[in-house]
Amino acid sequence: MITPGWCHTMARYNSWQNGNIVSTADTLTDEARRADRGAWFGSIQATLSHLLWGDLMWMSRFDGGDPPGGSISESAGMFPDWPAFCQSRKATDRRIERWAERLEPDCASCTCSTTRRTTAARSTPC
Repeated sequence: MITPGWCHTMARYNSWQNGNIVSTADTLTDEARRADRGAWFGSIQATLSHLLWGDLMWMSRFDGGDPPGGSISESAGMFPDWPAFCQSRKATDRRIERWAERLEPDCASCTCSTTRRTTAARSTPC
């Protein structure tokens, strides 16, 4: 069963893993981070930018905050500046943790149906 404690544990785990990924990517040169690796989004930096965009999009649905700009097709280029990406990644991880810390015990009964970029219905506020 999903509980607030489980959500908080997963939020902390997410922060820890993102920290590991960013620390490792930080050891690369800018050129290496931006090199096309043949991945879906091309480079390591573009892939990490897309993942951050996705976290920001989901959090806007969960906590009612502002969604990221742009569309999914623009997500890979959302953070062309590495230091700005690192700062935004940390801030978003803190946002996810704060959201998880505020969950109420009955949040497992919360249902949220979404459409593209908007929350259509939320039967129980969480």
